[in-house]
Amino acid sequence: MFAGWLDQPGPHNMLRFLFLDPAARTLVVDWRHRTHRVLAELRADYSRHLEDQALIDLLAALRTGSAAFADGWRDQTVLDREGGERRFNHPSQGLLTFQQLTFALDAAPDHRLVVLHPA
Repeated sequence: MFAGWLDQPGPHNMLRFLFLDPAARTLVVDWRHRTHRVLAELRADYSRHLEDQALIDLLAALRTGSAAFADGWRDQTVLDREGGERRFNHPSQGLLTFQQLTFALDAAPDHRLVVLHPA
């Protein structure tokens, strides 16, 4: 599904992909809206991890490496995660549309199970 990201070697971090890899702007339909939403959801999660040095370092790297991230982070919008339609411009399969379902896990409150179901 995430051609150009998950099929490549190395660590995989969605925030780094979305904001630092130009391929994300092609893959993710309505990239600007989706990344605004991701940032707002990240801000909600971040509030529970203010002392996490790895997260602090990641945010600093993203602010330095991406003007879009830096601008969005300054916006300070906070939103809960939600599902909904997700569309991708897949390089070999064309436009793909999914319904995203997001489940919170009671046993692991910092984890989410995200399912993309073909629409």
